[in-house]
Amino acid sequence: MALDTDFEPDADLPSDVELEETTQERLLTEMTQALRKLEANTKGIFGSAVVDKDGFPIAWDLKGGTQQTSVGLLGATVRSQLDRSSTILDLGSFKSGLIKFDKGYLGIFEIGMDDLFLVILAGSQVNIMDLLLENQAVVRQLKDLLGGS
Repeated sequence: MALDTDFEPDADLPSDVELEETTQERLLTEMTQALRKLEANTKGIFGSAVVDKDGFPIAWDLKGGTQQTSVGLLGATVRSQLDRSSTILDLGSFKSGLIKFDKGYLGIFEIGMDDLFLVILAGSQVNIMDLLLENQAVVRQLKDLLGGS
């Protein structure tokens, strides 16, 4: 009986790189689902994104051709300026806020880890209380997904 020299015992097992990619893909999918849930449960939200401190979008769910890079940069710029101003005025670090514009709102909410934050775009008809309540639930879910406390 001849031995099969082509047999590789680990040939069917995924590599560490493949496992890492699968884990990252799953995390991004779950983050995107959390953002979609936020929008589904709050009438008037037309976009949201998880963004890092430099404005790089990590996960997003945006409507109407809105570009994730534009949302990320807007959120990071506004957050940075508010944080700088609040520190100068001895108010401490900026954590979260809702800014009203002529046609809607920009929400910036700290997730609480790795300098990530949630940016929300909403129309002027949004119910602010619904937005804030649903936002809390989504921020908790994002923290859990990212391994935060």
